[in-house]
Amino acid sequence: MRFIQSSVASGDKTFLYHSVAVFCGGVLGAGTRIWIGTLGGSLWQTTLVPNCLACFLLAWGATRYPKESLANAFFATGFCGALSTFSTFSQEIFIFAERDLVRAIAWILLMGITGMISFLLGERVGRRFSQ
Repeated sequence: MRFIQSSVASGDKTFLYHSVAVFCGGVLGAGTRIWIGTLGGSLWQTTLVPNCLACFLLAWGATRYPKESLANAFFATGFCGALSTFSTFSQEIFIFAERDLVRAIAWILLMGITGMISFLLGERVGRRFSQ
């Protein structure tokens, strides 16, 4: 909190620009997640697809944008952060665990493995086309 107060009080425009970039990216990422959810109501579509897409895009963006850039703030933190659905994933695990622990563990493994595969694919695609 002190960082925010001191950055704003000192007129640090970098902090302001990054905050706006994250906000704008988040609006678009959340809108994309909602749109994907309207295509179908299954867990596959409302949780797995947005998470895998966010992992892929996050890795792809990491090959394109410097970590401290406004583009990274917009894309990685804002867009991909809002597109991914960790809180929904956590809620689903809790619900599954109450009914069937094996299903909860399977969902954790499926999400983790597909997320890592998506991330690795995004990194490969990003590196391949950045050369």
